[in-house]
Amino acid sequence: MTLINQLLGPKSKYEKQLPYTYEAKVKIIEGEDDYNSYVADTICGLISNLENKSIAPDMVTVYEVFNDQEKRLDINLCLSGENHWLN
Repeated sequence: MTLINQLLGPKSKYEKQLPYTYEAKVKIIEGEDDYNSYVADTICGLISNLENKSIAPDMVTVYEVFNDQEKRLDINLCLSGENHWLN
């Protein structure tokens, strides 16, 4: 990466306190550890993908993925008053 890209590029790319991706995990079988994983670089992209696949909010656990950890996201931040995905 060049010095010019670092100076003129987006600052969020270098901000370690911001997640670099979002992951939604949907259990395949209740009581088992197997799950389907959906990943997007923005929360809006992830929510749009979940909505397009008709995955209900109560089936999903969403994580912010950082360089060295995953942090569970409060799913209520992504829902409307009727418990539907925000769009």
